[in-house]
Amino acid sequence: MSPDALVRMVLFSESLMLVVGVLLLVAHAAWWWWYDRWSAVRVNAVRASLREALAGGDRNPGFTRDFVRLPMRLQIYLLGELAPHLTGVERQSLRRLAQRAGLLAKAERLCRSWFWSRRLFGAKICTLVGHPAAVVLTLLTDRNPSVRAQAIEWAIHRPEPAVVEALLGMLGDRDGRCRFAAQDTLVKLGHAAVAPLIAYLATADHDGTLGALEVALTMADARLLAPATALARAESPAVRARAIALLGALGSAEGVALVERALDDDAAVVRQAALRALGGLAHWPAASRVAKLVHDPVWDVRRQAALCLRAFGAPGALFLRQLRHSDDPVASSVARYALDLSAIGATA
Repeated sequence: MSPDALVRMVLFSESLMLVVGVLLLVAHAAWWWWYDRWSAVRVNAVRASLREALAGGDRNPGFTRDFVRLPMRLQIYLLGELAPHLTGVERQSLRRLAQRAGLLAKAERLCRSWFWSRRLFGAKICTLVGHPAAVVLTLLTDRNPSVRAQAIEWAIHRPEPAVVEALLGMLGDRDGRCRFAAQDTLVKLGHAAVAPLIAYLATADHDGTLGALEVALTMADARLLAPATALARAESPAVRARAIALLGALGSAEGVALVERALDDDAAVVRQAALRALGGLAHWPAASRVAKLVHDPVWDVRRQAALCLRAFGAPGALFLRQLRHSDDPVASSVARYALDLSAIGATA
């Protein structure tokens, strides 16, 4: 074959591939255009029959028939659109309708799938209709973080002890999204999570303890005083710091005494936590001890001590004015900084 013939053959092949590619793109776009129009019509029809079913006491065989024919993606879209706007009674009706349509049984099968995307779909359906399927509880320990995060969302309305225990076990999760979601859900569960949280703090590892203290700090329940007092003496400076913050949030006389004692802690992070707690409480009787920390060797502690004195109001301002004329140039600078902030706040 001559070189010219070979070149013509290559050009023809490339042109043919280009034409085929363009035709495929056009066909794909046309298919999506048709599918969007088709799905919009179907979804609108099912949405109308769903509203009619909920208004009529969930007795509508037409909804069940039309809903089952929708692709699973559109089923989830429809449920996700309506579920946030339903009352408790309507949500129960929706769950009965989903059960009659076979969706709940299908969701449970999906939750047991080998494929994480299917498990995610199953957990999402159970969440949207409020289905208390035990299989979703097992997904809190799923190997995929997206599935675990979805299972945590399902757990928001499930204050059962087994669910709370599983959520507590996720406070040390390796995935930050799951860890923070578990903390948020435990806070939303509120009273039901306090007693299990106290028991968990007694046996948790380092990471779990830190996460549990974050949850406890948001709850600030008086029953948390005993574990916070014990953890204020922990070996880990990070744990001691969060325990001190919790004691400050609880505000009891015993707790405030421990916070004051933490001003002498060897770890700077603990001294900072104690200063923040005392400033938040505006505990001005500690002003003289706080003023000494304006000379602390750690800059962040000095700054926090000055801000703490500022939070004490007039008693703290007296110490700041004295420190402004200190021989320690850093302490003098920090005191002026805090006083300037007070002046700006007064004129604002």
